[in-house]
Amino acid sequence: MEGLFPATSRAAYFSIDGANFSTLKHFAKSPAHVAEFLLHPPPSTPAMILGTHIHAAVLEPARFDRDYVLAPKVDRRTTVGKAAWATFEAENAGKELLDRDDFDLVLGIRDAVWAHPTAKALLSGAGHCEVGAVWKHERTGLACKGMMDRIGAHGGWTWIVDLKTCEDASPAGFARSVANYAYHAQAAFYLGGCNAIAPMKRRFAWIAVEKKPPYAVAVYEPDSIALDTGERRCEDWLDAYAECRRTDVWPGYPDDIQSIALPKWATREETFSE
Repeated sequence: MEGLFPATSRAAYFSIDGANFSTLKHFAKSPAHVAEFLLHPPPSTPAMILGTHIHAAVLEPARFDRDYVLAPKVDRRTTVGKAAWATFEAENAGKELLDRDDFDLVLGIRDAVWAHPTAKALLSGAGHCEVGAVWKHERTGLACKGMMDRIGAHGGWTWIVDLKTCEDASPAGFARSVANYAYHAQAAFYLGGCNAIAPMKRRFAWIAVEKKPPYAVAVYEPDSIALDTGERRCEDWLDAYAECRRTDVWPGYPDDIQSIALPKWATREETFSE
């Protein structure tokens, strides 16, 4: 079942057997961490759940307006409050309920992204959101999968678009996020997967939006060095994954004594005043 599948639900995506980036990135620590992730997937955190709400609001605003609702602030310890809440729940059965703080945050981010001209152009026009992808990694034979926020057309190119919330969307700040969270490897993984399904030249863009007012937005494209570095990292991880699956051996850190050096930032000379 290889191909690109627009409007893939999260449930359908998770049911697909394949190596995804959320799994592969744990090789940055060790195969043992990958095995632990596979055996005991961590539960969704409040931040992850909020991120899902943000993606719905930005990428599928019509669905957000249909399926999400602001929960009223009532005192459910009182008889009147309990009755009001019961009525509200009955009238909004099946909808996602957001409290005032989360609702305002989600709408603030949505409005800021769509007010940014380049972000709006990438999210508008021909294209699809929540695109599932399933492909075979040619060299290792591994089944792989990915879920892309959007694939669309802009400026004569096909773009894979990834929405990222962050603390700092400035060039220096977001570059740190790219390095810290291996976003460049994720970009290379998605580009490689799409190319395995349907070879063509595509470009990749991050829409970075800050999680606090004024919800500043920037759009970035990884340069060739970032993508090459990310591709090499993904290939190493896929090799390791294939070997671990073949042998069913998932080692942790090395057993011997290793030399360790301070990180570069810790060796900078400091000037102290008396």
